[in-house]
Amino acid sequence: MSPFYDWICQFYVLQDECLTKSFKPVLVSVCFEFSGASSSKIMQASRARLFKEYKEVQREKAVDPDIQLVCDDSNIYKWTALIKGPSETPYEGGVFQLAFSIPEQYPLLPPQVRFLTKIFHPNVHFKTGEICLDILKNAWSPAWTLQSVCRAIIALMAHPEPDSPLNCDSGNLLRSGDVRGYRSMARMYTRLAAMPKKG
Repeated sequence: MSPFYDWICQFYVLQDECLTKSFKPVLVSVCFEFSGASSSKIMQASRARLFKEYKEVQREKAVDPDIQLVCDDSNIYKWTALIKGPSETPYEGGVFQLAFSIPEQYPLLPPQVRFLTKIFHPNVHFKTGEICLDILKNAWSPAWTLQSVCRAIIALMAHPEPDSPLNCDSGNLLRSGDVRGYRSMARMYTRLAAMPKKG
């Protein structure tokens, strides 16, 4: 692993609260420019981090049964996850599949994550599965892992943010106070797309 790359990751973890959201991308760009680190070194460091996470995922399978992370056999930058819908939500009982596309600069840059399973949620685009979550954009920190990203998505499922919707129909229901309508629609799609068919 590149010592410079490792130092930057540690710097982020320790100094994350002191860095403004707008300054982070600038810091990453400047550090890469002056480090002289080749793309192969950066990729090597990224792969080392992902292999470390893979080992941790294997150890935590029994600890976190609501998340099942799987790495593609031929590409460590492609992962999928199965997450269980949180209890006491319209997604309870459903199993939702996520697709992870991880940049070679990971963990300095966040993974791209989207739902493969259809879900009716204010912060998830119904057609593309894109997720509106700050940690996947300007609030990302190398302290996050793929496992913790899954936990954050489960938390978002339980606590939607209707003021920043990607699904306007879902967001409008919550903003207008029609919680029953939102829950009914979300439950219907959970049964249709995220629950095993009986018989």
